[in-house]
Amino acid sequence: MIHLKWPSRVLVIVLFVSAGTGVTRAQQQATANAESALSDALAAACRQDSEAFAKSLTAENATAYRALPGPQRTAVMKRFVLLDDPGRPLLSTSATGHEVLRCETQGISTEMRFGEVRLRENLAFVPMEIPLPDVPARSITFGMVREGGNWKLLSVGLILLDVPTLAKQ
Repeated sequence: MIHLKWPSRVLVIVLFVSAGTGVTRAQQQATANAESALSDALAAACRQDSEAFAKSLTAENATAYRALPGPQRTAVMKRFVLLDDPGRPLLSTSATGHEVLRCETQGISTEMRFGEVRLRENLAFVPMEIPLPDVPARSITFGMVREGGNWKLLSVGLILLDVPTLAKQ
């Protein structure tokens, strides 16, 4: 049995607690980064900023996306925010501490309420609720993958983003 003197015991306990909180902080940071990366992608889609939106895609998808004709790139972004015209993104935080992205256009706005991010190693799943007038809210989960140290869009719901294949169709 190893006997530690009082200062050594404190040091061991501090190191043990610090190591445990480091993992928690890393997870919290990864969660925040995934949520922020998704809100950046959706804000770019709201503005219909094709180049900023491309940066939120995986390398292969970004290359294929940039090769699409302008109207097709715009059509992809419109699907993400459910609006036809470019808008102004407004970011806020909900009472639960999650991001809320509002995309305002001249005649209509959409609101996207982020939920609790679920992390799985290099994957993150970000649930979102989109309230709609006169119908039940729409729920969807975005899949994100860590590529080159950054979170990139991988899927919308269960549909994987494969822009090279979509471009061929």
